[in-house]
Amino acid sequence: MTRMEGRDAAADSAFGAGHPGTGTPLAAPVAASRAADRAQPAGPADPTHRPDPADADDLADLADLADADDPADLAAEREALRREVAVLRETMAARAAFDMACGIVMATGRCSRPEAVGALLDVARRTGATRGAVARLLVEGI
Repeated sequence: MTRMEGRDAAADSAFGAGHPGTGTPLAAPVAASRAADRAQPAGPADPTHRPDPADADDLADLADLADADDPADLAAEREALRREVAVLRETMAARAAFDMACGIVMATGRCSRPEAVGALLDVARRTGATRGAVARLLVEGI
């Protein structure tokens, strides 16, 4: 037996014969680990997870909507949602305009944010306008 053959025989007896990574003592645990990974669910189960009550309300609303067979009920729900979205968009736009108006008052009047807010609210109170309307007029005037 040559020196190289002796090494191969020793390696085969220590690690098993065949292709690299198969039949070796290290390959069996890796293969078993991979099989175990495939058998487990995709995500880790969290035993401390508690459902959010808000999610439950949303699911209940969806279930009610799914159970509604009356097209008139669905149309009324759809219209109510459209109105709600319109109000929210208007509120967001007014808030953005109010923030810009506060910045304008702060820059021109060299005052703090609370003073700028107070000034805008005072103008709205004296004129009977909403604070959003006052803010929009100020922003549009610049």
